[in-house]
Amino acid sequence: MLSGPGSAGFARSFVFLLSFITGWTAYAAQSELSKLPRPAQKRIDFVRDIQPILSMHCYSCHGAEKQENELRWDRKVSALKGGSSGPAIIPGKSAESRVIHLVSGLEKNLVMPKKGSG
Repeated sequence: MLSGPGSAGFARSFVFLLSFITGWTAYAAQSELSKLPRPAQKRIDFVRDIQPILSMHCYSCHGAEKQENELRWDRKVSALKGGSSGPAIIPGKSAESRVIHLVSGLEKNLVMPKKGSG
């Protein structure tokens, strides 16, 4: 069962997402990034493992009807493009990707999803 934003379980789910999208295999060695969970060791199925997480926690603010910060997670092309703050996913460098920092609590002033959403 997933916990809320900033939790290891939630961060792990998003690491799985980026593993799926970017094929991430490297593990960050920097001290702040070393707090992140290791990437998935099993094959991740987007529809089974990732889409339900995004649907439950992200689409209400970043979906078809609403795109806060001009970021949309329900379409791969849009997700890879990013929003008004720039790319949320850095292909091949998921530990440097802003989405991982936000869901894992590494960016202290902003944790996603926001409390009360999703």
